[in-house]
Parts: sequence; structure tokens; C-alpha cells
Amino acid sequence: MAIKFLHDLDLTGQELQNVKLHVTSSAPTAAAGAIYFDSGANVVKVHDGTSFKTLSTDTSDDNTEYNISAVSASGAKLRLGGTDSSTDDVEFAGAGTVSVAVTNANKLTITGAAPSAASASATGVIKLFSDTTQTVAANEVTTTNGRTYGLQVDSNGKGVVNVPWTDSATLTTEEVQDIVGAMFSGNTETRITATYQDGDGTIDLVADNMNYTHPTHDGDDISIDTGALTGATVISDLDFNITTNTLGHVTDANAAVSTRDLTLADLGYTGATNANNYSLDLSKLNTVTSAMTGSDTLTFGDSGDDTTVVIKGNLTVIGTTTTNNVETVSTSNGVIFEGSAADANEGTLKAGTLTGDRTYTLPDASGTVALTSQITGTNSGTNTGDEPDASTTVKGIVELATNAEANAGTPAARAVTPANLQAYTGASTIATVGTITSGTWQGTAISTDYIANTSGTNTGDEPDASTSTKGIVELATSAETQTGSDTGRAVTPDGLAARSVHATIDVSNSTFASGNQVCAIQHDLGTEDVIVQLFDSSTKETVFAVVERKNFAGSASTSTIRITFSSVPDNDVEVMITSIKGSTAKTPSYS
Repeated sequence: MAIKFLHDLDLTGQELQNVKLHVTSSAPTAAAGAIYFDSGANVVKVHDGTSFKTLSTDTSDDNTEYNISAVSASGAKLRLGGTDSSTDDVEFAGAGTVSVAVTNANKLTITGAAPSAASASATGVIKLFSDTTQTVAANEVTTTNGRTYGLQVDSNGKGVVNVPWTDSATLTTEEVQDIVGAMFSGNTETRITATYQDGDGTIDLVADNMNYTHPTHDGDDISIDTGALTGATVISDLDFNITTNTLGHVTDANAAVSTRDLTLADLGYTGATNANNYSLDLSKLNTVTSAMTGSDTLTFGDSGDDTTVVIKGNLTVIGTTTTNNVETVSTSNGVIFEGSAADANEGTLKAGTLTGDRTYTLPDASGTVALTSQITGTNSGTNTGDEPDASTTVKGIVELATNAEANAGTPAARAVTPANLQAYTGASTIATVGTITSGTWQGTAISTDYIANTSGTNTGDEPDASTSTKGIVELATSAETQTGSDTGRAVTPDGLAARSVHATIDVSNSTFASGNQVCAIQHDLGTEDVIVQLFDSSTKETVFAVVERKNFAGSASTSTIRITFSSVPDNDVEVMITSIKGSTAKTPSYS
């Protein structure tokens, strides 16, 4: 099965040695430049953009050369005599006054008689009077004025057009002045008088007085005064009336104002008028808060303990002091503390699933309350209560299991003792310690004296595991596994899987298919030391493309790879990315 390369190969000038062309008896689907060996015709064919053409492997000269000569056999001809003994003639024939004759083996003479002059009955040549281009569109030939007229030849052999023309009476200058003057004389337009002076042939235009006087009107003031509004009195209606004339001048102006008292309905309350529950919408509440000063107090509820104030949504307190005279704070999601910085990070104090009432008392002392996760394996050893509980991830103290619990195999948080093992197996002794591959342990409990580096009291003095020492070990997180530099933690299967990323390139994606066939995969492995492999989702064949440790824009990246194809692949492509960060570094030898 062939290996697919989904991008061009640049050999940078290197030879392609021991290569064999694609051998097939039928033309493959290809574009311009494709080449293959036709096993049926035993020839090499190359695609010219339209179809496959055969490349000749014959080293002989297949070109034919021709000698050119003029011959008069059966007419005047130009003869092409080929080196392959072929003869091809091109005949030249005259027509009308033109004749063709063979002068010699290297010459054909073409002769034509002088053209005759044109006449009304015969076609010929004429001499144009002018070569000026006419811009008026041609009409049918006629003798009527304003039409297109036929071309004739004058006594000098020139082409002329005879236009029928009858000269009419011509107006004198005085007649023209009288006609135009009559159009002006005695005529009066708006503010302009026209008079024709026949003596000197001029026209006088006189405009009347065009001074404009602006009309005047008495002034009219607009006065509104409601006086100071108190209590729940508000302005209910405000009217302004301004009158203008046709010129846009103000001729009259007046105004009126009305007031009324606010009702409970205006404040958003729709219940009984004597009720003590009130609801303010946002606009009215904003009005109240904007009118308050720093010394004002806004009180919700009465002095009794039967008042309930409900706030729907979030409550934000901007002040520095919040007084809470309550006995119980009820919350199912815990109490959230912002912290010293106003950012997106908060701390939540939350109780777990409780089976009864619990009391948590803070000590009468200043300091920081430590969490169990902050207490390491080092402790006082005096059983003061500061030792953490042991788990699969934390070193700490552990409770011993009873024989019944050891036999049941159910407690996950208790340790088994030698006595438990003795009770579990019912064994007696074993003389020689060997390798037990099957059966049931029948020996006594192993004394802690034989266990190196431990006191046997589970006081937290167990050594850390290393490459040379058996001991306890902490499991590495996925992030620590990706870093590849931690030598004190053990890798889990999940952490090992975190060093690899899998992605599928969707070749049907419109942006990918219509663009440059480029995609970027963000692996977030934090290194450019990655191994990338591609394979066809359908055929499972390994494929090759251009793989770069760059982001989509082309900049170097430790979290993204960019893959480029020369064309759209036939099927989706699976991409496997594996980090080798932390691998052993070696120095190449150049000798």
C-alpha cells in the first residue's frame, strides 16, 4: 500500500535516484505536469493540462525539412519539396485584372491592370474631394432638403454631393432688432421694466426699489412658576404654545403647568391601600438613591421582628461596615469572600453533607487557620492533633483495622497489622522466605525489626521513595507529568496520557476546503519537543504533510502546531501529538 504525501516534496537540488514511474495501462486522474509509464503502449506520457501526451524515446531526428521553389506546371505554384521525398504545392491564381506568373524558380510575379474611372453605369475609382469625417447619420438617398444625397463625379473626376438648395429672403440687422425689441418693449416683469431703444438698437432694463422692511411685533414673555414642590407633589403636565406668522416670526407665546400628588400605584404598588408591603421598580428606586446625601438613612421594614425584606438578585454593599444582628445565616452554596484583590478569584466557606448539628469554634488567638492539605508528613509526633489523615495522595496518620475489618476487606482508610494477617490466613510458621506465586500465606507476622528505615509505629518517619530507596511516594499531576522534570513523584496512567493529544482534521470544513488547506491544533503541551504523526481516518494509511511548530499566524509556538496540505485530502486526517519534553539530552558527534 502506497504512502500518501499530502504536500509537495522539496529535494533542495538533490538527486532522485533509483526511481520508477507509476506503471499502469490506463491513464490516472491527474492535472498538468503528471507523468506515468503506459504499460500497454510502453511509452512515457505527461499531462499538458488537457490530456496526456506521449514522450518519444526515439533518439533519431523525426523532423522533415522542405525546399521551396516556384513551378509553372498547371498554373503558378509554390512547391514544398520535403527531405522525405514528399511534394506539396500551393497554387496562386489571379482574378479580374490580376494575373499570376512564374518568373523563375525563386519568383512569382503578380500583375494587375490600372482601375478604370467610375461612371453611372460602371464600377470604378473616383478621387475624393475631402477626407473629413462626417458626423451626421446617413438617410436614404433623395433630392429633398435635409436628406442624404447621392455621390457624383464632377468634370475633374472628383466625388461630389449635389444638394438641392433654394435661397430664401435674408433678414437685415434692423429687422432682427425690431423683432427682438418687440419682445421686450413695454414688457414688465416682477420689479423689472424693459424698453427697446430703436434709435441705437439697445434694450433698457430698469429695476424698482428693492429695499425690504422687516415687520415688527410686540414682545411676549413665557413665565412658569409652580413654587417649591413638597412631599409627594410632582409636575403632571407642562404645555408650551408658540404662534408664528407666514414669515416664521413669533407673534404670541404662553405656557401652563399642572401638578398632582404621587399615589402608591405610581411607586409600583398594586395591592390594598392599607397594606404594609411596598414594591419599588428600578427607575423609582434610582430616583430615591440619587436624592439621598451622605448623612441620610434609608430604612426597609419596621421596628418589629415580623418584617421580611426580600431582595431578588444580587445585593452589593459598597460601604466599609456591614452590621448583621442575626443569629442564623442560611445559605446552601456557602459564604463567598472576595479576598484582598477585587478580581475574578474568590474564597468559599462551605459545610459538607451533615448528618446532625455541628459547631465550629475559632480559637481565641490571632493567626491563620491552616488547612489539612497544608500539613505535610512532618509532625510533632506527640499526637497533638496536627497530624493529617493518610491517603493515597497525602502522608499522615492512619487508624489500625480490626481482625473483622481485615477479613471483610471493606475499610479503605485503615491499615492492616501483622495480627490481622495472621487472623486472615490462619497460618502458623514458615521456615524459609522465598517467592510465593500461589496458595495461601501460612507464616507468622513479619516483625517490624526486619523492615528497614521504619520505627514500626507509623509516626510519619517513613522514608521517601527514590531510585535507591523503597518508601512512600506521591502521585504526579498531569501538569507535572507534562513538565517532565519532577523526579520525586510517580506517574499514573492518566498522567502519562496527558502527554499526548489527538485531533481530527475535518476536510469537509468550508473554510479549510476553500482556503489554503491550512489548520492549527492547540495541544497545550508547553513544548516544541513533540512527535506528530498523521493517518487517514478511513484507510488507516500513514500520510505526510507540512508540520510546523507554529501558530496559525506563523509565529513559533510551544502550544500549537500548524499543518499545511497542498490539496484537500480524500478523507478526514487523524493527528497524534506526543510530548517528549524532559527526554535525555545528548550531544552529537561530528568527527
